[in-house]
Parts: sequence; C-alpha cells; structure tokens
Amino acid sequence: MSDRSRHPFWQIYAHDDELRSPVEASIETVEDAERYRDKNLTTLRKCEGQELLVHDIERCSETRPCRRVLCPLCARRYRIWFAEKTLRWLHRGKHHPRPAKTLVVRMEQASNPDLPMVSIGRLQDQLRKRLLRAGISRVIGGTEVSYNAKDNKWTAHFHLLIFGASDAALKNFARKCKTDAIPRAVDEPKELKHPVQQITYLQKFSTYYRVGGFDARGKARAIPMKRDQMAALAKW
Repeated sequence: MSDRSRHPFWQIYAHDDELRSPVEASIETVEDAERYRDKNLTTLRKCEGQELLVHDIERCSETRPCRRVLCPLCARRYRIWFAEKTLRWLHRGKHHPRPAKTLVVRMEQASNPDLPMVSIGRLQDQLRKRLLRAGISRVIGGTEVSYNAKDNKWTAHFHLLIFGASDAALKNFARKCKTDAIPRAVDEPKELKHPVQQITYLQKFSTYYRVGGFDARGKARAIPMKRDQMAALAKW
C-alpha cells in the first residue's frame, strides 16, 4: 500500500489560473475521470493479484491521493501539473522563442503476456541516446503504451516536444528508429501551433483502445479494456 501521508510532488505547487483553465478545458473532466475510475475498478477486480491496486484506487481522495497510474483521478492531477509546468517553462522564453515541434516515436511492441517485461527505463535510455546521437538535446516528453485490437499487440511509444532541432537532425533520428522494425516508427513532426492542446497530449494514461472507422473528430470508437489487457497494463 502506498504511503499517502504526504501529497505527491505533482500536487504541491502554486497553480497559475491563466494556465489552469485552458489546461483543464483540454483534458478529461473530473466527472470523466470518475467514470473511467469506476470502469477501471470493475475490470481490475477481475484481475488476479491486483487486490492492493484496487484497494488503493477505491480509497483515493483529494486529501489522500493513491498516486496510482491506473487511477484516472490521480492521472488527471498529474496531467494538469505536467502541462502547467511545461507551458510555464515555454512562456518564459516568449521573448526569445525557439522553434518547437511535437513528435510521436514508437519503439517496442509486445503481446499481453510480454508487456510486463517491457522495461520503461531501458526504452527511455535507448530513446535518450538516439536523440543525442542525432543532435537533439532539448526534449520534454511522456511515456505511454497503447493497445491495438487488430493485431492484439501493445506499442510502447513516446510523445515528445522537441526544441530547436534541425530538419536534418529529425530525419537522422527517424532513420535510427527504423531499425526497430515498428510500423510508423516515427510520425511526421508537427509545428507547435496550439501549445495547450499539443502539450496536454504529451502525457496520457488511457485505459481504452479504439476500433472501427473515424468519427467527425477523426477518432475511432473508444472501447474500455477487457480483463486480459487491463491485467497486462496493471503489471507493466
């Protein structure tokens, strides 16, 4: 059981109202997070060996957060902290702006049984080395895994915010990532034109996957994870 006598570092800071409102408008609402929490708990209760995780999420509160990644309420609070911190840092340089781009990098795929063996630290270290070797040194980002029902595989990937990198450096980095043989290993970089929307997207904690055709927003239908997927994600 996690020690909840102190608030986690991502809750002990002064909010910036100018940033807080647009950030909250760009992510899930508290009501959404509570609904996701109930769905997660329903599935987690069917997962063997996750009693402690269920216990912590059930008892999570504003005053005693559980700090669990699969708790949508804590995940939401972390996303707010992450986005505000990044935006505040970005705004400091508004008089001397650096070119910035977002980039999605896919690095490893795994089945449900293999996902818990995928090392976050190893992938982050590998990513850091590739970026530096390509001449990219100013980066902020988030780590995520997403499930694809079509091939029944998980993909570990990173959402990055990259500053001051040349087109040549980005192409060099993309070439290095092709060695992993992951489909669409690196997306086309996107200019940072909508900072709040793009930065809040850098770190997500999804417990659903998408299937079917795209709707008017360009998104497929979201399906809550089943027991096998939730069990693999919880162990990871």
